[in-house]
Amino acid sequence: MKYLEEMSIPNHNYFNFKQPFKGSYKKMRFYVEKKKAEEEGGQDTYLAIAYPDRLSFEATPDEDKISESFEFSEEGRKQVLSWLDERYEEVYK
Repeated sequence: MKYLEEMSIPNHNYFNFKQPFKGSYKKMRFYVEKKKAEEEGGQDTYLAIAYPDRLSFEATPDEDKISESFEFSEEGRKQVLSWLDERYEEVYK
């Protein structure tokens, strides 16, 4: 089932300016950012993190955060949305 809509996170170009995005859906909060490739010629990625809505991102203990990386592309952005939907269904619903 699809919980988050296409507009739940900004378009792909937003992340080219190195700004992370924080959002929420019911009992789940999420954080998405562009991670630069560690090696020259490597591929940038999206880092997506889901966490409970009781605390801010910074105050939430790392053990309460679930994270995954995705290719930095429009397709990767769509995979982030699908992954967040799955996390909501499995953990926060």
